[in-house]
Amino acid sequence: MPILRLALAQTNPRLGDFSRNVLQIVNTAVEAFDQGADLVAFGEMSLTGYPIEDLATRPDFLRETRTHLEDIATQIAASGAGSIPVIVGFPHGPLDDHHATSGSPSAIAYNSAAVLQDGRIIGIYNKHHLPNYSVFDEYRIFRAGSDALVLHVAGADVALAICEDIWREGGPVAAIAEVKPSLLLILNGSPFEREKDEVRLPLVQRRAEQVNAPAVYLNLVGGQDDLVFDGGSFVTNASGKVLARAHQFVEQTLLVDIDVKDSTTHGSQVGPGVVVVEAGAGNPQRSTRAKVTAEIAPQLDINEQIWDALVLGMRDYVEKNGFRSVILGL
Repeated sequence: MPILRLALAQTNPRLGDFSRNVLQIVNTAVEAFDQGADLVAFGEMSLTGYPIEDLATRPDFLRETRTHLEDIATQIAASGAGSIPVIVGFPHGPLDDHHATSGSPSAIAYNSAAVLQDGRIIGIYNKHHLPNYSVFDEYRIFRAGSDALVLHVAGADVALAICEDIWREGGPVAAIAEVKPSLLLILNGSPFEREKDEVRLPLVQRRAEQVNAPAVYLNLVGGQDDLVFDGGSFVTNASGKVLARAHQFVEQTLLVDIDVKDSTTHGSQVGPGVVVVEAGAGNPQRSTRAKVTAEIAPQLDINEQIWDALVLGMRDYVEKNGFRSVILGL
C-alpha cells in the first residue's frame, strides 16, 4: 500500500494578476518538492483568480492564461522540481468548435485543471457541472466537460473533480467510482457562508465512501468583490474520518501523507469517459523521507468565522483594487 505525500496549496490568487499568481505557484511547487511531496495541487482557477466572469469569453485573456500556464511548467522544471505533477486550476480555451454545451453561444472555454510535469502540460480535466444559482454564473460563461481524469502517480490512482462536480449525483464521481481510485482530489472555489462547513464535510464524506477512497477538499482563500473564500481545506479517509485540515481565512500549504490503495489502472485507458494520465514514480526522495504528521486545524466558532470573513473581505477588496485610502461612514 503506497504512501502518497500531498502538498495542498490553499492560496489567495489575485484576479488577473498573472505575474504574482505565477510566482506564487512556482515557488510553492518547488518548496513542496523539496519537502518530498509526490503531488502538488492548487485550487479552482488558482492561476487567474476566481470568479473571472466575462473574461472567460475573451480569447486574448484565455490565450494569455495558456502562455502563463506553460511558463509555470517550464519554470518548475528548470528549478529541478519538474518530476512531480503539479495541478493548477485555469480557464481552458479558446476553442474553435462552438457546439452548444453551455447556456451561451459566447462560451469558448472550460473551467479546468491542468496537470503539469517535466516542463509541459500532460493532462487537462474539464469541470462537468456548471452552477447557475446564487452567486454563480458558470453555465453562461463556460462549457461543460465530459471525461473523467485519473492521474497515475507513485503507484496510486488520483481522480480529479472540480467543486460542483461532487455536489450533484452521477457525472464524474459515478465514473470515478467505477475505476476504484486510490484518492479523490477536488479543487474548489467555494465561497464562505454561515455554517457551510456543516454541509461540505458530510458531502465529502459521502463521496469518499462512494468511491471507497480518501478524499481531498482543496479550497481557495481570500476576498474577491462581494465574495470571500474561507479556505478550510481538509482530507478524509475512505470512511470519512478527517485526517488533516487547514486553517480558515489564511493562506497555507497543507502537507499530508496518506495511505492509499494500489493502482488498478496501470496507466491504461480504463473505459469510455475515463482518461488515465501517467505521471511516474513520484518524488525521488520517497525512499529517504520521514513521515509527516498532518495538521488538523481547529474549527472556528461561527462568530469568529463571520468576523474573519468581514476582515478578509474588506482587506482584499481594498488591497486588490489598489485603493490608497478609505473613508468609512460609521
